[in-house]
Order: sequence, then C-alpha cells, then structure tokens
Amino acid sequence: MPRSRCFCVQTALRIALLFLALLLAVRSGRLEAQPADFATARQRLVELSLGGDYKGALAMARHALALAARDHGPRSAEAASAHLAIAIQHQSLGQLPEAEAHFREGMALQKRLVSADDTSLAEFTSGLGALLHGQGRYEEAEPLMREGLRLHEIDSRRTGNETGLAVALFMLGSTYTAMSRLDEGLRLFERSLAAFQRLAPQGSMQTGIVLNNIATNRQLAEDYKAALDNQLGALAMFERHSPGNLPGLAKINNNLGFLFQKAGAPDKAAEHYREAIDQLTRAFPGGHPDLATARMNHGSLLLELGRPAEAESLLVAALAESRRFLPPEHPDIAVAHGELANLRIRADDWERAAGELDAAARIHLAQAARQDVGRGSDTRSDVRRNAFTFTKLVKVEHRRLAADADRAFVMAQHALGSSAAASLAQMAVRNAKGDARLSALVRARQDLVAEWHTLDRDLVATLSNPTAAPETGEQLRSQLATIDQRIAAIDRNIAERFPDYTALANPKPLTLGEVQRELGGDEALVLVVDTPAHLVMGEETFVWVVTSNASRWVRSTLGSEALKREVAALRCGLDEAAWTGSACLDLTGQFRTDADRRKGKPLPFDTGRAHRLYAALLGDVGDLIDGKHLLVVPSGAITQLPLQVLVTRPVATPVA
Repeated sequence: MPRSRCFCVQTALRIALLFLALLLAVRSGRLEAQPADFATARQRLVELSLGGDYKGALAMARHALALAARDHGPRSAEAASAHLAIAIQHQSLGQLPEAEAHFREGMALQKRLVSADDTSLAEFTSGLGALLHGQGRYEEAEPLMREGLRLHEIDSRRTGNETGLAVALFMLGSTYTAMSRLDEGLRLFERSLAAFQRLAPQGSMQTGIVLNNIATNRQLAEDYKAALDNQLGALAMFERHSPGNLPGLAKINNNLGFLFQKAGAPDKAAEHYREAIDQLTRAFPGGHPDLATARMNHGSLLLELGRPAEAESLLVAALAESRRFLPPEHPDIAVAHGELANLRIRADDWERAAGELDAAARIHLAQAARQDVGRGSDTRSDVRRNAFTFTKLVKVEHRRLAADADRAFVMAQHALGSSAAASLAQMAVRNAKGDARLSALVRARQDLVAEWHTLDRDLVATLSNPTAAPETGEQLRSQLATIDQRIAAIDRNIAERFPDYTALANPKPLTLGEVQRELGGDEALVLVVDTPAHLVMGEETFVWVVTSNASRWVRSTLGSEALKREVAALRCGLDEAAWTGSACLDLTGQFRTDADRRKGKPLPFDTGRAHRLYAALLGDVGDLIDGKHLLVVPSGAITQLPLQVLVTRPVATPVA
C-alpha cells in the first residue's frame, strides 16, 4: 500500500524537544549551587524554549556556554550542559548537523566526568536518540533511547521523581512506533501517560504530547477512531496549558488534518492544515521542516480533491523547504518526492514521475545502507517500510517512452523485499561448496538471534510494567549485551572465513547483466511482480525473463486481486483442503461432496483457466523459456502455485 501522508511520528518526535528543555528545568536543584550568571542564563533559555522562541533560546544557550567556559572551563559539567542546550535549540530550528555535533560533544564531555550509571548522561543519550529518530535513523536511535530509559529508571528509584522516566518511556515508545513495533510502543506510551497524569492530575502540555503520539500509534494501526479521540485530547491539553506554543499546536492540527482526511471530511481536514500552516508561518517566518510537512499534507489533500494547480504550488514549496532544512537523505524529503510523483502520475507525466520516484527510492536505499544487521535487525527495514515506492517506480517506468528494463528489474527486487534478493543472491553463490564449520556458525547465530528477540520482548514488557522488579530489567539487559557480543564475534568469524556467505546473508539486487553471467545456456530466470492499482494506473503484473544471452520485460493486465482469484481457482483442482467452505464453489461453479471425497473422485482441474493464466503471464515470453530449466522468483499469489501446472496450449478436455 502507499505510504500514509500523516508524518506524525517524525513531527511528533520534534515535540520531544520540549521534554528535553523540561529536563533542564527539572534539574533546578543543581542550579542553586551554580554561579548566578550561568544559572540565570540557563533558566532563561528554558523559558524561551518552552515558549517556542528557539532562536532566542539558542542565543541564550551560546551565552551560557561562554559563561561556563569562563567560570568552570571548557571541559566542565557546566560546559557539557550548555552544549546539550545548544543542541536542543539547533534541533528545534531544524539545524540537524549542528545539533548532532553539540549532542555528541556534550555527551563526550559528560562521560569523562561521571560514571556509566550517572543519571545526568540520560539527557544526552535521549537527546541524541531523538535527533537520530527524527532523521529516520531508527536503528541507531533505539539503543540510545533504551540507555536513556535505563538511566532514568535509576534516577526515579533514587529520587522518587517520575518526570525523566515518563519522558524516556515516551521517547522509546515513539521509536518503537516508528519501527512498526506498535504494540510495544503503545504499552510504553500508556505507562508514560499514567506517569504524567500522576504528576499533573489536572492535565498538562506533557500529557498532550503523549496523547498526540498515542494517536500516531493508533493511526498506524489503522484504528482511526482511537487516533482521532487521542488527537483531539492532545489539542485540548495544548490549548488549555500551552496556548502560546504555536509549533506544538501546529503539529497537532497537522495530524488532525490527516485524520479528518481519512474520515472523509475534507473540509475539516483542510481547515486544520491551513491552521497548522498559519501557526508555523508565524512561529518560523524563516521556514522550518514542520512547515514543509503541513504544506505537503495540504497539497496532497488538494490533489485528491482535483485541484492540481493549487496542490503543485504547495508540494513544490514543501520539497524546496525540506531540502533547505533537512539532510539530503532525510525520509521526509523522500515523502515529498513521492507526493510530487503522485501529482505527475495523475497528469500522465511519466518522465517527471519517474524522476521523483527515483529520487525517493535513492533516499530509502541510502537509509537502508546505514543500517546494521547487528543483533538480527533487518538491514532492509527502511526498504520494506517503503516498498510501495519501488512498486510505483516499476509501474511508472514501464509507461515511459524510453523504459529502462534494467532499472525496473532492480527496483522490482527492492519491492519484493529480501526474499527476492536472497533468491537471486543464492543463484550467484549456488556453486559454493558446503562447509560444516559454516553451518555450525550459522546455526549458532540463528539460535542467538532468536534468543535475543525473545529477551528483547521480555525487556519491553518489563519496561512497560510499573510494578516490575528493577533487577529483572537489569538482568535482561545484561543477557542482551552478552548475546550482542557473541553475535558480533560470530559475524566477524564468518566475514573473515566465508565471504561468499556474507554476500548471501546481506544480498544486494542483481542487474540483468549480472544475472545473465550466472545463468547456464539451458536456464532462464523468471521474476514475477504483481502490483495493485494506484491513481490512474490499474493493477497489473510485470514479468522479466532472463537467459544467458537475452532478456525481456512484459506486462500483464492481471494484477494482485485478479491473480489471487485465478490462483485460488486453480488450487481448487490441486488441493482437497481448498474445498472447505464455499470458496471453490464460488470460484469454479462446481460442487464437491463428501461422497466425492470418500470415493476418491479426482479434483476438477480447469485446464482452460490454466492456459489463460499462462497466456496472460508468460505468453509473450514463451520463446525464451521453451525448453529451459526455470529459476522462478514469484510474488504475491503466484507463490502459492507451482508454475509447472500452467498449460502452454489449449486442451480440449479437463485434466483430472
């Protein structure tokens, strides 16, 4: 399915910066012992940040750093704290490289000054984690968020103050939500919400922030009623407790626009989008990434309403603004390209649509390339989350006048995910000899990865449970760290001794030429990609056939839904279990009674249907596959049907 246009996870995480500013204020017990000038500067920057004046807060944070360096030295705890404040304000202003540099510098200073369990480190790990999350670097962010939560748990047990713990629960829940670990994210959000409600029973801005992200989590779970209820609750909290916080209100209005759009209320959606744009324009007259998101969402709504000229101006501005404020490989830029692609697709402008989708695909691939298999995470998770971008590019590419079959072939492998890449990679190393030592290492790694994921689920359940014993979490963390070390050692061993397996375990898509070089003269590769309808493009299936000296790319009007129906009907002639219920009767028009089963009456296999499916999928490549041993990479419904049951020529009578 297409990616949703509610970019709630990224925008809502930026609200977490308010939490970090709050943490600086919470540490007021340490302010009294500090020099008056530094303490006053730091308190003032907190006030400016909570009020949404990020430029003023940044200037005050820089002043605080100068005071800290003068009075305590450039490597002091006060200097580290000032770097943290500077990082927070840079991030609030969308200046991400500068923010990351100050987060890392402040954290490095603090680590030299305190022990590994010192709770002051939590502000740096959580802050850097939020920054990485906001750039779509979820796998990098997650261990930092978990470490921040560990430290805040220690602080909560020592002091009885739940504020930092509630923030850390919120932030890890946001990361799990972005990683599509929705149930785990929701449990952490619920514990965070309960903590904030205990801290402020009358409600607070912080309660509104958590409600906003619960709404995001429920939206991603497609529970739109719960999402809308929580989002309206978030808006009420902000209007009551922080009416001057225009950036926070704008984020919530943007998300409400999306939810009303999903609910079929375009007028209300447009009203909230316009309100968000107005609030962000007033808050950030020089521009901001959140303003790009709001414009993008409003533009997409106008596009759906058949107002392409108005939509184009908003979408073009959104892309330009995203590029101005965000790193070149930020996922929000990919989404902006995707929305512009939709505009071009509606206009049958295939050249420009392909260009926009290619730009989006490159960003998703760059994000995936930075991910690390480590303890068993999916190195292609960003590709998998955005698979429809690659599917759309295949569909658009076929409509270009100068269609590039090779580019589409590679994109199709990304669209299908790791299974297709692994299938082709297997072909590339199929002649490698087996090795008992490699098998033992692989089995050991698989067992460790399975154990890691089990313990990880147990840890998240423990973190979500406010009554869990603290030592349980510590024990689980220790076990996970040990397994991480063992997996890393196995990975190094495999990489050094079995490089061919390393290539197979982390496969890269192959080009048509690379496939041809691997094929024997009697072999043909068949890659099948079924696609759903999208905008003006109907559902369709694409087939590549590659031999050692030729290749061909063809299209069938049979798409995902039609293939499901045809495959299900043919399986009625192959699988007795398919006759449970009325599905086969509806598909074939034939009855199969209990008496037929007892007598062993052959299943009715429809040879005419089998031939029509063959003609639709492979009729235009029959000459290339005739007499060849086929290596098939299927997708969708075709994975449930052996291709050898297809009939290449019409048959007069059914085959039992």
